[in-house]
Amino acid sequence: MKKFVILLILLLTASCSSLEKKRFEKANIYINSHPKMDILNRMGLLEGIIILGMNPCESIAAVGEPYSMRIIKKDPKLPSDMSSSDIIQKQCSKPDNTRIIFYFNNAFQYGNTENYSVIYVKGEAVKIDRGDVYKKNSGE
Repeated sequence: MKKFVILLILLLTASCSSLEKKRFEKANIYINSHPKMDILNRMGLLEGIIILGMNPCESIAAVGEPYSMRIIKKDPKLPSDMSSSDIIQKQCSKPDNTRIIFYFNNAFQYGNTENYSVIYVKGEAVKIDRGDVYKKNSGE
């Protein structure tokens, strides 16, 4: 089975663009370091798409870094001096009631380059908005 997976990875990697190849490699590193990951999330990472239920770390592994992110509502139990990056990281391992929005602009999610946003509640993607995300409701 392991040989089959390696062969599949090699075949898929050979047909990818440089950017896609880097994304695919990062996704595989993430998958290999999280062996208990949900199978649907694993498939999303390999395909380069964010699916509902993914945590922020899985989303980044799937499509790359967002160009912007913001904490919509911070869980009141978190320390007041906790950095945004630490809050986001916490949502990947021990989610709380924090609400976050990521803003992306890439071709991975929809096949052509465009803006989209992802809202995370309790560490899970709950809404993906396509298009000019600044004009839409940001989940506040």
